[in-house]
Amino acid sequence: MSCETQVALMEAWFSATEQFSAAVKAMIGSQIGAMSQSDFALLRATAERTRLAAENARLLLELHRKEHGC
Repeated sequence: MSCETQVALMEAWFSATEQFSAAVKAMIGSQIGAMSQSDFALLRATAERTRLAAENARLLLELHRKEHGC
């Protein structure tokens, strides 16, 4: 039987990694050399924010697994 909390945390991690992937793809797909520094900074900040969210989601999942044993 699976743990509902673990499943929810895995789904949150998956969603966060998808958002990070989309942010990186937006950076790669843009014409970085032709954009303003402020536009690039916005793309970079979004990518960093989503990376941190994905890392946090993974850490929460690992913590749950250690504490709960699932």
